[in-house]
Amino acid sequence: ELNAAKSPLSSIILAEDRPLFWEHYQELISESVRSFSLQFRLHGTGDRISWVLSYLLIDTAEADQPILYGYLIDIDKQKQLEYELLAAQEKAELANETKGYFLANMSHEIRTPLNGIMGFIQVLQHQQATPIQKKLFDAIYRSGKDIMLNVNDILDFSKIEAGKLELQKTEFNPIQMIEDIIKGFIYRREKPQIELKSRISSDVPALIMGDMLRLRQVFISLIHNALRFTDTGWVEISADVYTQDQGEVRLIFSVSDTGVGIDPQEQQDIFDSFVHAEVSTAAIQD
Repeated sequence: ELNAAKSPLSSIILAEDRPLFWEHYQELISESVRSFSLQFRLHGTGDRISWVLSYLLIDTAEADQPILYGYLIDIDKQKQLEYELLAAQEKAELANETKGYFLANMSHEIRTPLNGIMGFIQVLQHQQATPIQKKLFDAIYRSGKDIMLNVNDILDFSKIEAGKLELQKTEFNPIQMIEDIIKGFIYRREKPQIELKSRISSDVPALIMGDMLRLRQVFISLIHNALRFTDTGWVEISADVYTQDQGEVRLIFSVSDTGVGIDPQEQQDIFDSFVHAEVSTAAIQD
């Protein structure tokens, strides 16, 4: 039996949990509810404190005093597991935050000297030099640009993991963007036998809203990969209208090539972190 004046159970409920327990109990007494389930802590033997799950049902058949029936379930192990999971989550979040801070600083520390190196290379490219020297200057500059792209990709990947990557909305010409990307690869590519081309539908608008920088990053990464695994033939960027309604247009872009391709059974796996196509394919290209 349990009543509001005196209760053996209430005497062993932890002081911090008693107000919530009595709040639910008074709701039972007032008959606004017929039963309740609640988690709270009890004083055990010695200094032990245990978590329990209670289920109580009121019987008001007796006019002078309501009677409560119920049971308690020991959920100490469940609560301990919840605490451990919460601690693990907080630890993981702290690790992600630390990793993001490290990558942001690393990105800055790498970009600063790299920009200086690339600036000097650009100066050398405009000086009188032998054909071999010019070729070497161009190769160094291309390598520097590739490193810069990799640094940006690492930083963006960290932002995506932290859920802090924000897409920008600016006006840009998608047709001109594709042409500029192709020109950039034509000037510095190492496989001149591969044809770089574009296919743009006539209904693609000349001005759209979107994040041109991120779109360029995706294109450049895909084209790099396509060129790596293509020895003959072509690499093509295409753009088509996916949907268009009341001034809103959605485009679909693709990069295709005549390279070795990826086994259909492995196509889904390559979207997992640190996973590549089968080693034999990569070894052939290397």
